[in-house]
Amino acid sequence: MKRRSRKSPFIWTYLAIATAALLAVYTYSTKPEEAVEPTALVALGDELDQITIRTADESIVLEKADSDWVVVVDSRRFDTDLTAISDMLSSLSDLTFTREVKADATETDLESYGLSAPAISVQARSGDSAVEINFGDEIAVGTDRYVSVSSHPGKVFTVAFKHYSAFNKTRDEVRDRNVVPVAPYELAEITVTNDNQHIHVRKTGDQWSLVAPYEDSADYYSVSDLGWKASGMTADEFVDDDPDTLAPYGLDQPRATVVFVSSSLGASDSPEALTLSIGSETDDGSGFYFMTDKSKSVYKSNQSTTPFVELTANDLLETSIFRKLRSDLVRLDVTDGGQKYTMQSEDDQWVVLLPSGDKVALAEATVIDAWYDLQRVKIKGIADDQYQSQSDEKLKIADTDTWIAAQWKDGTETRVLFGASVATSDGENQLALCKISDRPNVYVSDTQAIHVLVTTLTSAQAAE
Repeated sequence: MKRRSRKSPFIWTYLAIATAALLAVYTYSTKPEEAVEPTALVALGDELDQITIRTADESIVLEKADSDWVVVVDSRRFDTDLTAISDMLSSLSDLTFTREVKADATETDLESYGLSAPAISVQARSGDSAVEINFGDEIAVGTDRYVSVSSHPGKVFTVAFKHYSAFNKTRDEVRDRNVVPVAPYELAEITVTNDNQHIHVRKTGDQWSLVAPYEDSADYYSVSDLGWKASGMTADEFVDDDPDTLAPYGLDQPRATVVFVSSSLGASDSPEALTLSIGSETDDGSGFYFMTDKSKSVYKSNQSTTPFVELTANDLLETSIFRKLRSDLVRLDVTDGGQKYTMQSEDDQWVVLLPSGDKVALAEATVIDAWYDLQRVKIKGIADDQYQSQSDEKLKIADTDTWIAAQWKDGTETRVLFGASVATSDGENQLALCKISDRPNVYVSDTQAIHVLVTTLTSAQAAE
């Protein structure tokens, strides 16, 4: 049998030696030199007063005004995004090179690195001193970028991607999108005028009150939420910084106008105020056009403006009727269809007097259930204007057989008298007009909650 000859091992040895040599050459040629810190940039540091960013599409000029940075557009100046500016300043003060690629770069070299027509050119200026940084192509392997710096003429370096990313911004990305400077905790008054109503609320101490279209108690959280919604309103798009006319945006006749008045005083010793105008809905239905009296610019928002367009006074109304603590209650009278139930405290024991005359001691759990049922008796809204001037007789409240009276430890009483039923568009038939002893208007309430409360009190008899 003929023995098969083995292939020569020299070919593998040759390939191994060649590979090692290539690696050695590559390692030597790419060996990082000591990181070079551009001293001119470090010297500028926090003393920078202007940064200019040029790309193929636009030129962005940033200037320092006092301690803040602004974007310059023609002769106007706009606030900047703090994070974007912070990233740029951090990059300029910490610009270290990962490798020096070329010491005496020619025009051909610069072109090969994408530096003859750089993707981004940054000029940082402090007084009469300036330095220019050009960002070229991305390196073949990795994310670093080639750069040239005016303080190191003829040299080409690579820098970490984060430096390129810090300046790879459009003008809109550098601008501050929070264009409604409202401080919710400092608000003293809010006025909303829309297609529904003219609504005015005012804060006294820690309490919000409705002033228009009628006077009443306002819900603290609902009103405060208006301030939070406004402060969180952002410009999804900077539409037009110098509009010739507001008509295309529906801002010549706004769908809603909101005035925020602060408790802090302005330069003229008068309360600071901001007016927000909301125009027409955008073509794609994603939001509305809006502007403020602090700028001529037109912005586009998302649906965060919708609450102001659709707001009614009932959305801000305090709907709770019995607003004290359970520990403040000493007696509760509930009359439903002429049948009276009385829950009262006798020698630290809660009892219920039933229509039959029976007295039943209540378990603590039943007292708690009755209290929560009482809290469900709420205002659904202000009754229509036609009812506000009607007599109690016409409202069917004068001789009502459905009412609730809560007596409190401080000697006060909250009495709710229910009258005529109110037809509703959604088919509910449990709503009725009512008057509340410590509230100024005629309201609409849900009488179903009274039936639930009575059921809780009568269930105590079965439990015994």
